[in-house]
Amino acid sequence: MQKSSNIWYHLLAVLTVSIWGTTYVSTSILLHGGMNADEQGLSPLQIYTLRSIIAYVGLLIVCHKQLKSENWRDELLFIVLGLTGGTIYYLCENTAVGLTEVSNVSLIVASIPVATMFLSAAIYKTRLKSTMIVGAFLALTGIACVIFADGAKWGGGLQSFLGDLLAFGAVVSWSIYSIIIPKLLSRYTTLFITRKVFFYGMCSVLIVLAVSDLPLLPIEVLSRPLVLTNLLYLGLIASLFCFWAFNIVMGRLGVVVTNNYGYLTPVVTFVSAIVVLGDKFTVIGAIGVVVTLVGLYIAQRTK
Repeated sequence: MQKSSNIWYHLLAVLTVSIWGTTYVSTSILLHGGMNADEQGLSPLQIYTLRSIIAYVGLLIVCHKQLKSENWRDELLFIVLGLTGGTIYYLCENTAVGLTEVSNVSLIVASIPVATMFLSAAIYKTRLKSTMIVGAFLALTGIACVIFADGAKWGGGLQSFLGDLLAFGAVVSWSIYSIIIPKLLSRYTTLFITRKVFFYGMCSVLIVLAVSDLPLLPIEVLSRPLVLTNLLYLGLIASLFCFWAFNIVMGRLGVVVTNNYGYLTPVVTFVSAIVVLGDKFTVIGAIGVVVTLVGLYIAQRTK
């Protein structure tokens, strides 16, 4: 009966990571102002700002009883979380999507569990098991296959290579976020933490936007149905709903089982980028996806 009752939670986990796998495609559409690459789109800064505002307002509606943390030290940690898990992470990721293939960004970001393991080992001086090292090596090998599948990254593809580096920057930023957040999980609800992260991410990116020459609401771009639809999709579905759903699944199935579903994200992105955006399919790239997922699975399963 227990296994049967958990089926819906497993299905909810699959739905959540599948939605997250398509966010790279939605971001690419927003960057290009629609499906026409010649049209003016939103900048990575505008995308994250509007997405965070939409998500925060939604979170504030469902979680508004407690607004402040228990002390100023925790508030400082929330600021760091808002920067590393919000502003820095999404700006790196969104900018990378505009410079390189969305499948590259998705696969590189999928290495976050491995990067977090190595960072945690360096900070807390713990030993890494051989299976973890082998898994990480396989994952990085697979990512390299995808990144260099078209043979253009070292030649005329400097822009794509820069996008890949920014994606790795997002990995480092989220790894720092993952190291810090356990200090707060024991004292605050996941919904409260999520709302605080979005709040400080929103505040910091609004400051950056204020000193730039970019408008917060480019009416001409936002008036396009495809742009507005994808923006609402990122803010309400991919951010608000998915964070809420992922927290529910994590509380029911546990952290390890839930995070393992994250390995589906690059597969969803790889397929959706080919179908929706017309990205080129290569055999080496497909092999890279498989090798990356196997490596990540081996490394993540190591206790």
